[in-house]
Amino acid sequence: MRVHQYTEGEVRSFDVEPTERLSDHLVFAEESILFLVSEEGQPVAVDVRFEEVILGGSGAFVTHKHPTIEVVVHYQGRAVQFEVSPGTRVDSVRERAIRDFSIDATDAADIGIRVLGATEDLDPSLPIGHVVHAHHKIELELVAMVHPQG
Repeated sequence: MRVHQYTEGEVRSFDVEPTERLSDHLVFAEESILFLVSEEGQPVAVDVRFEEVILGGSGAFVTHKHPTIEVVVHYQGRAVQFEVSPGTRVDSVRERAIRDFSIDATDAADIGIRVLGATEDLDPSLPIGHVVHAHHKIELELVAMVHPQG
């Protein structure tokens, strides 16, 4: 089973047996909480086996010292605010913001998400807790994606 662990500033990838316990392989500070990286990013107990948490051949985890992340998303002069788990994927944060702004599905296909003021879109598979690192709040913006012509 392939496992990826997002910690402050790095990603560790390694193989484990499904019957091994998370606590035997995952590294985190005592004050950190362990989250499964998913659409909801639920917290996970460290004393369970990988097979109890991961369905399929691989899974990802993120550690964070805050139980929730306050997200503010800007779009066309407006802003929405909500809280998510640090294990929530960036793509799920994007989808939530698109819903909250009531953006049409056709228009939503061409919208990316990035840190406010940044020039590059965020990787949709990253957990938001990895983007925020040790903080509990982040400001993002929805932007029109540029598609190369040619």
